[in-house]
Amino acid sequence: MLRIPRHPSFVTLLSLALLLVGCASAPRSRAEYGPGPYPTPSGSAPQLPPSPGVGAFGGLGLGRSIFHDYELDGLPGADVEEADTSFSAFAGYRWTPNYGVLLGYIDHGTLEASGPVGEGGQPFTDKIDYKSVVLCGMATAPIAEGTAVYGLLGAAHWNQDVAYREQSATPFNADSSGFSPAIGGGVNYFFDSGGHFGFNLTWIRIFQAGDKGKTDHDSDIDFVSLGFLISQ
Repeated sequence: MLRIPRHPSFVTLLSLALLLVGCASAPRSRAEYGPGPYPTPSGSAPQLPPSPGVGAFGGLGLGRSIFHDYELDGLPGADVEEADTSFSAFAGYRWTPNYGVLLGYIDHGTLEASGPVGEGGQPFTDKIDYKSVVLCGMATAPIAEGTAVYGLLGAAHWNQDVAYREQSATPFNADSSGFSPAIGGGVNYFFDSGGHFGFNLTWIRIFQAGDKGKTDHDSDIDFVSLGFLISQ
């Protein structure tokens, strides 16, 4: 067995040598190496597109609008189509990477219903067109390079156009407009290195769109779309 001398000077030298080895093998900060640039390790992950920053943005979306609480739903024999293809155009501005404002126009399509009015009743058709303009504050949070989630809170100015037809009855036509609260959210994904071009998935809900006293219809509307996005 190897015997280590216990002479004090040997122990001191051995301790000092171990300390120097430990200091030499410890990682060093960039400040200790002086100013950069520093080489990137060959095995590092590739850089992905950046998330959106400050500036203007805009785009187009295509999706579906779902209409809730249709008053004649559930009538015997009634056929109600409570969803329709919709499209949107939107623009906005971010004054910081996290906060901005969005203005959008949505053509929600048409809620349609047809069938007899009650058991054995007169046939009817009911068509309700909806369009809206939304103005929302927007809060954005990046979740990865090139990808961010966002929330929307604001108001919608909606327009409702009703055309009701019933056999042997006077046609009923009415339109109304007004303001309702709106909320929403979605995801942005940018696929170019500059963060200028991408896609977004958006959901917006408008509460009680319609004037029930004037047109006999109001509805909560969910709008879901996939859109193309351009950012400054």
